[in-house]
Parts: sequence; C-alpha cells; structure tokens
Amino acid sequence: MARVLRVGGVPEHFNLPWRLAAGAGRFDQSGVPIEWREVAAGTGELNRQLGDGELDLALLLTEGAVADILSHDRSRIVKVWVASPLVWGIHVAAGSNFDDVRDIRDRRIAISRYGSGSHLIPIVDAAERGWHTRTMSFVVVNDIDGARDALATGRADVFFWERHMTQPLVDAAEFRRIGEREVPWPAFVVAARRDILESRGRELRTVLDIAAAEARKLKRRG
Repeated sequence: MARVLRVGGVPEHFNLPWRLAAGAGRFDQSGVPIEWREVAAGTGELNRQLGDGELDLALLLTEGAVADILSHDRSRIVKVWVASPLVWGIHVAAGSNFDDVRDIRDRRIAISRYGSGSHLIPIVDAAERGWHTRTMSFVVVNDIDGARDALATGRADVFFWERHMTQPLVDAAEFRRIGEREVPWPAFVVAARRDILESRGRELRTVLDIAAAEARKLKRRG
C-alpha cells in the first residue's frame, strides 16, 4: 500500500465527499490511503501547511491558491473542486454605525490570515469600487470566532466571509450584512505540492477520482 497522502480542507459542507469517502474506506481500498485534516483557519493556513510540507494536497479558495503560486511557486492547481463562484458577505457588528458599504472605506478589516479569502476579497472589492488598495488596514484574527470577537470589541470594523456560513450570525443579530461581493471564478480548487505532483501523480489522480465519484453520488442523493 502507498504512503498516506495528507489532505486538508476547511470544516465546511463542500468537503463532505472527502470525509464520506475516507470514512467508508474507499481510499484505503484503492491502495492510496489518505489522512483527512480539517483546518478551521482557512486558505491562508492551508497554503502555509502545504508549503511547509505538513500537507500533500489541499482544498483551497481559488484566489488564495493562485496568490500563493504567484508568490512562492511551491504548489500547483490540479483540479477545480467547486466550479460555481462564492458570494462573500460584507459584515459589521450589529451595533456598528456603518450602514452602507461606502462607510467601510479605509476601515480595519478582520482577516483570518494574509493570503486567505478574507484578506484577498476585500482587496478585490475595493479595487472594483475604485478605492486605493495599498493603504488598506488588516487585523489578523485567525478564524471566524476571532472575527466575532474583533468586531464585538472594536478591534476591527468589517469582515468578509462566505454569506451562507455567516447567516446564523446575521440571524442572531451578532453580525449585520451591509453588502455582498460575488467573484467571477470557481470557488474552490485542489492544489498539490510540486514535489508530490511530480513523484505521486498517478496516486493523486486516484484519490481525486474517488472524491469526485463520492461528490456525484452525494449530488444524486440530494
């Protein structure tokens, strides 16, 4: 049996096929076992673990994967995982004085990590609005719980995160959504370290095919 492939992704619904296939032993049966790791801190941390050799394969936001490749050239995109685009909610604390997206210009933005979607999408949003991007201010908060604390205590003013994941916080009147930003590219891709792609390309294809088959099965069920 081949050496275990370490695969990482965030603990969100779109990664369910990987968890189901791993739980059913499908990767083991193929002769290419995987170790599934959930990384709540998001794309920035996944890129770090991929680059540092802690992961072999990662499911990332497309913009984060591309930014890391351009900056470090240590991985390659091997598959589009979610072809539809994400819609990002633009959130402030429920009690904030900001009522319009125009109010957040030059404000402090909570981000999970540099190079994460919560960092890159505000830059895209600002550029689309014709705002200067070089003077933007970011506050690293690690994850969504850190963002909740940062907005509640006033350490940050605004937080960009996928709207479905933040909907419970909006419904609970902890966050208030003052705008949205949809990006015109696939939401998630699978990236592999360059050395793994070169040395274990056939095994990568096997695990990608298994995960895709599980996703198709799940889609037919739904």
